[in-house]
Amino acid sequence: MKKLIFFTFLLCIQIAIGQENTIPKDQLKAIQETYNWGEEQFLIINYRQPKNFCSYNNYENLAESENWFKNNVFNKLDLSGCRTIFIYDDKINAGNFLDFTTHYDDVGHYFLQKFFNQKGFCYGLLVISKNGTYLKEMGEYNHKNIASMIDQLSL
Repeated sequence: MKKLIFFTFLLCIQIAIGQENTIPKDQLKAIQETYNWGEEQFLIINYRQPKNFCSYNNYENLAESENWFKNNVFNKLDLSGCRTIFIYDDKINAGNFLDFTTHYDDVGHYFLQKFFNQKGFCYGLLVISKNGTYLKEMGEYNHKNIASMIDQLSL
């Protein structure tokens, strides 16, 4: 009986997540086009918050920061079927680091307004599935967070 109740509880949570955390089709299409998201099943977004949201200058040493994420987070995952990008709220401070291949500005501050408009955090993580369901994490994260989010969205 306890297993049935627990399973029902998990199912209700999954249904609630799916209903509440879905990007509308028109917005999903715009994301796919703007950020070159092709056939991959998941889009993983490492979002850099505005400087004034963070307690330190999170736009300093961008190359070093990117290398840290690659070596300590993304390198520990099987990213087949995933497109991983970095999006910066502040395109002026991101400057020449924006290559529009893996580093983009937040066009129209869409991601800030919809997902990450919360002061006190320097980073955000957003994983979106091809059907538009998503999960987000505010603040510091690691490879286990991403793997868990992909697993949850795969259900």
